[in-house]
Amino acid sequence: MHPPIGVIVGPRDLQGQKPAASRLHAGTP
Repeated sequence: MHPPIGVIVGPRDLQGQKPAASRLHAGTP
């Protein structure tokens, strides 16, 4: 239920890599 994160992650979120979203949210590439 995080549309903004899903948009930022894009395909990564679709793959199921939630950790990637956390790194983007934290500001770590």
